[in-house]
Amino acid sequence: MTGEALAISTIRPARAAGLRPDPSRACECGRRFTVGCGSKKTKYCSSRCRLRADMRASAARRQAARSCPKCSGPIGRGKKVCQVCTSAWLANRRAADYGSRTCRHCGEQIDAAARPEARLCSERCRLERKMAQARSGVKRWKAIHVDRAKLSKRNTGAIRRARKRGASVEAVDRNRVFALAQGVCGICEVLIDVNSNWHVDHVIPLSRGGAHSYANTQPAHADCNLKKGSRHPTPLAEVLA
Repeated sequence: MTGEALAISTIRPARAAGLRPDPSRACECGRRFTVGCGSKKTKYCSSRCRLRADMRASAARRQAARSCPKCSGPIGRGKKVCQVCTSAWLANRRAADYGSRTCRHCGEQIDAAARPEARLCSERCRLERKMAQARSGVKRWKAIHVDRAKLSKRNTGAIRRARKRGASVEAVDRNRVFALAQGVCGICEVLIDVNSNWHVDHVIPLSRGGAHSYANTQPAHADCNLKKGSRHPTPLAEVLA
């Protein structure tokens, strides 16, 4: 008998007699399974049991991550502490700020117990602060857009005077008035330089009940409009006289 045959004959009786350890293992589900030669670290009998174990481990990690670090209570998604601890922190902060909070507009004391989140003492201060912010924004816009601010002021003044006398009012665009007249002065009938300081003239003046509309407006030289004044449409010779 060769040496290889002798080795096999000595191993098999040892397995049959139970002298070697049992290669099978117990899964978490209670089933026993045999471990193969290349699966010494296998803990589960099937991929289904391994998936269930991974899901249980993930749920445990998520639950631990959603626990409040101060009281170990449950917290919502995206939060660092629970609602109870947050409320307690806010109450302590309000108590610390009590009596030291002042109005941002007038400087008066604010009752932190009655109005814990308030930064202004009254509704009047809120409206006044809002109006002041709006006025400052308008001033900044006028400082940046000087020319547009002047034109807007002229148009606003014409609308106000027309409404004051009960005349009809229309949103009149300065550039459109110039385009409709093809750049010709409505008084002296001479072309107007578009870059000059030309006026939007009302054919029937607003002081005499004229409307602020395209039908009652025309471009005019500044000198022509100033000479015409508040008179009704008259012959050119009388206006330029």
